[in-house]
Amino acid sequence: MAVVLKLEPYAEALLVTGAMFGVVAVCTLLYALLRRGTSARRGGEGSEPYIGGEAPNILRRVDASAQNLYWGFVEGVSRTIYRVLRFVVHSGRLNEWAGYMAAYYGLLALLAIISLAIYIARLG
Repeated sequence: MAVVLKLEPYAEALLVTGAMFGVVAVCTLLYALLRRGTSARRGGEGSEPYIGGEAPNILRRVDASAQNLYWGFVEGVSRTIYRVLRFVVHSGRLNEWAGYMAAYYGLLALLAIISLAIYIARLG
């Protein structure tokens, strides 16, 4: 059985926003409760980064740079997409890129117009 509420748009937006904040609050509370049971202490050899057998003092920072994370994602996770974009779609010509962008923005504009027409039709 479903409950259907007929609300004003502002009241509906307020209700949905409150529900989203409620879900986030519950998830945060569950995370905090579950996190409390685990040990936060780390130590020993397992907590140090592997740097190829070199001494740990050669590192200034332990974290990876954003550029390395980006290329790790591109090469590891989306290797097929990257290859298609690089070797099939990309020819290096500026007019082809402009054509792709024009087609993409045209598609977005078309979707916006269709969505607006559907919204106006539902109001009337």
